[in-house]
Amino acid sequence: MQTAKQDHRLPKCILIGVQKCGTQAVRDFLRFLHPDIEVFPREANFFSNESRYRKGLEFYRLLMPLSFAKQITIEKSPAYFSNKNVPGQVHYMNSSIKLLLTVRNPVTRLISAYTMLLGVEKEKRSFQAAVFDDHENVNRKSMYVKTSTYHKHLTRWLLYFPREQIHIVDGENFVRDPYYELFKIETFLGIGHKISEGNIQFNSTKGFYCMAAMNVTKCLGSEKGQKHVYVPETQLMKLRTYFKPLNERFFEIAGIRFDWT
Repeated sequence: MQTAKQDHRLPKCILIGVQKCGTQAVRDFLRFLHPDIEVFPREANFFSNESRYRKGLEFYRLLMPLSFAKQITIEKSPAYFSNKNVPGQVHYMNSSIKLLLTVRNPVTRLISAYTMLLGVEKEKRSFQAAVFDDHENVNRKSMYVKTSTYHKHLTRWLLYFPREQIHIVDGENFVRDPYYELFKIETFLGIGHKISEGNIQFNSTKGFYCMAAMNVTKCLGSEKGQKHVYVPETQLMKLRTYFKPLNERFFEIAGIRFDWT
């Protein structure tokens, strides 16, 4: 009788983004709770890093964790979603790969990304300087604004992949009801519903849900739920007004709608 063998396998699913929309939470819950999933524990950034990409798919394969043939290997790199070259490169590797996309209110995402970079001292500018132009209008060239312009990036991915190969996760609902979102991901991946409501436990001290399996409870890191920088209401209104028509374009393209009022 031949025993099952573990090997390094190319991913059958990639969590392509969006940054600061709960990608790490989705990855960690799947990694900890589903036995048929093996997850690369960091961000590979293989397709978004030219020097890494030049090393070839064999290098990428060997980066991935050991898995059995029946398991699904997943990697998560939020930089993929907004990178112009990545959709074509991923399609070249595997045109039938499944893609997970986590989104949230683009204004909230933008503020969260700024807060994160400010906290690790990679951002020295004020919020106004980073997001608005000299005339105090939303700066569409700002990296924060561009990343939150979801419809442009999704349109690029849809040039290579049919919509049914991209599952869109409601990042804000994942915080409120992770079980519901995980159930939909299991359905999309076709891996069986092995995550139960008992695996999701609310931690009143931390204020968010944690993972529980085999008498072990695991919560996300202390950096999760970080308090955002203060943004004046006038700036918030400008951002909401700017993104409102762009969100409508995203909803139309995605065939899904979220309450981002």
